[in-house]
Amino acid sequence: QPCILVSNNISNDSWCEPANNYYATNPITPYVYNGSGHFCDGDIVFNDDTNELWLYILNTTGVGNTSCEIYRTSDGVNWSFYDKFTVLQNFMSLAVVKEGSVWRCWSRNGSSVPHLEYHTSNDGVHWNAGYDCGYLMRSSPANEIWHINVNKYNGEYWGFLVEVPHQNVFSILWDDEFGGGDNGRLYLIKSPDGMNWSGCDTPILSWGPGSAWDSGNIYRSDFL
Repeated sequence: QPCILVSNNISNDSWCEPANNYYATNPITPYVYNGSGHFCDGDIVFNDDTNELWLYILNTTGVGNTSCEIYRTSDGVNWSFYDKFTVLQNFMSLAVVKEGSVWRCWSRNGSSVPHLEYHTSNDGVHWNAGYDCGYLMRSSPANEIWHINVNKYNGEYWGFLVEVPHQNVFSILWDDEFGGGDNGRLYLIKSPDGMNWSGCDTPILSWGPGSAWDSGNIYRSDFL
């Protein structure tokens, strides 16, 4: 279940529960785990219209389609469920940015050759069908993209995404259970309009050797 931690200086030993009261905030969702499914790929966005933080989180614990649930808070401590929408194959690993009255979302399309899609919305809940940004990677189409995260910086959209070999897509989650030894590479991508991206030629981070901090896997990343 998704939980919130806060820090004043982002050092490793400074993270704690909001208001130092774990059970006042966490877990955010009321769901009681029954051994089926999981929550994943959370993304927090500031809604300047309501002065709230909105959390988007994928929920696969239900029967049928995965849903994206939205929780909101005005103080960072007390969170409440707001809305949800069904997530189809083309709407996975969401990254959301709000600019004025326009909500922008980038997602992974889980087709036979996974690629990046771009969506817009007027309310942050109902999204258009999307624009196909393409596969993006310069390497073999046998590889998959996952775990996109996007922010606006200096007039451009900057994003992180992870590339992992198709046959080892689950190894980034379960310690190479499927036996490939390739635990993902992190790429920085840039776009002037959110649709046309560049920068996928060279990874900015690959998995480390031996017992290095990044030797296990490279998963969803974020930046400020």
